[in-house]
Amino acid sequence: MSVKEEVTHLDRDSMEVTYLVLSGLPGMMRRVVNAWKIEKIDDNSCIVRSDTNFDLAWWILPLVPLMKLQMKGAIKSFLREMKTAAENS
Repeated sequence: MSVKEEVTHLDRDSMEVTYLVLSGLPGMMRRVVNAWKIEKIDDNSCIVRSDTNFDLAWWILPLVPLMKLQMKGAIKSFLREMKTAAENS
């Protein structure tokens, strides 16, 4: 399955990007928007912020607490990978 996304906001000067997922979402997800911002701390470090919003199908709402638990682990793994990539590039 491939995911198609559309960049809806890009500001290179402030290092911000927002995108909307157009297709390829699981059936339980109706809409996903993700916004990233990179804030420079100094020449060797930065803070990366991501704000993701999901619009879910009504029938999945009772399972949201379980989804949060599952996503917490996935996010921790993603952040470890990002840290490793940033430190080794």
